[in-house]
Amino acid sequence: MELLCVFASMAALFLFCAFLTLRCGLHSALAPLTALSVAVLWLTLWGMAGPLLAGAWILFAAFGVLGLWALWPRKGARPEYAKLASPGAVLFWGMTAAFAVYFFLRQPMATGFDELNLWATAVKVTKVDNSLYSNAVLGTPWAVTQNPGLPLLSYFFSFFGSYADWKIYLAYNALAFAVFAAVLGGMGFSRWRLSVPLAAVLWCVPYFFTTYNHTIYLNTVYMTSYGDIPAGLVMGGAVAIWLALRKTGGPKWAVLPVLAGMHIDVPVFGMVKDSKHRTRAISTGGGEIQINANRQSFTLVSSIQEEVHRFAVSYHHQKHKKSAFNSTLLQIEGIGPAKAKALLKTLKTVTAVREATQEQLAAVPGISQENAKAVYAYYHGETAAK
Repeated sequence: MELLCVFASMAALFLFCAFLTLRCGLHSALAPLTALSVAVLWLTLWGMAGPLLAGAWILFAAFGVLGLWALWPRKGARPEYAKLASPGAVLFWGMTAAFAVYFFLRQPMATGFDELNLWATAVKVTKVDNSLYSNAVLGTPWAVTQNPGLPLLSYFFSFFGSYADWKIYLAYNALAFAVFAAVLGGMGFSRWRLSVPLAAVLWCVPYFFTTYNHTIYLNTVYMTSYGDIPAGLVMGGAVAIWLALRKTGGPKWAVLPVLAGMHIDVPVFGMVKDSKHRTRAISTGGGEIQINANRQSFTLVSSIQEEVHRFAVSYHHQKHKKSAFNSTLLQIEGIGPAKAKALLKTLKTVTAVREATQEQLAAVPGISQENAKAVYAYYHGETAAK
């Protein structure tokens, strides 16, 4: 019964991921991490306001409604369910389901000092009281200094049914698998030779880290309620989502819930120039840190500055080139802004559109046989399309 309760939470999560993919255009490999972060952020806000239980019911109801709306076939449109499958999505859902069954059968229990002192106790208090653990009397001020993100993630997986330690382990592993899926990014099944070994490497990554002050003990990475390692992986997941979004072209806001929901603080520094437009210091918090006297610091900041400049210039050139190509496509009969955008989104590069066959052009969503024939004839001559 408890396993079915966990699967109910996973089903709600899947429905919201379907909504993010089918309606918002977010790649299926990136959707789990964004969805988990949205859940954590929502529960955090409601927990701070007080009625955590009501907020949780609203969350699950919204996930269900949005997911069913996304999966419901639109009249006259062909369902795009194939978008839900990708190496990253298969990794996340497969591993999360497998670990749910494994933990349910094994029933691991919290035994570490810090687990009993905070990590597991915080989740149990949150589940039993349906309120943030920081509002309970735990006998120590340490707990209230910790951010509620990870305990509330466990609350999400424990919402249906009774509290159990193994649900905490499942929640943290699901977060790690979501990060791994984001690293696989926009890879398709055709690139399985790269995605499979990469997934194996990602599985081994957490073993290279340990929780604070526990280096002398055997590291049971995938069976611990310590939040250090999964929390540390999230920052890499946010970076992976951002890099993948640049490739897949999904909504850039998808990275914001990850940063906000898991309470990731990214320090921001500014560069201070002298009268000759040379960098002499970096500024933060209203003060300045002199770097011109430290050669290594100056070299590092200069390298970052040059790379940012190079990226900005290359991005500007690429955007201008794509804009110019869009203008060229618009000269073709039957090709408007939407179809020009669809061609670039599917075929990725200007060269690929120019060298594509009529069959490849016709396979692009929104491009008819007549459109494909017109585009092919434009680049290869009128007789070539006959």
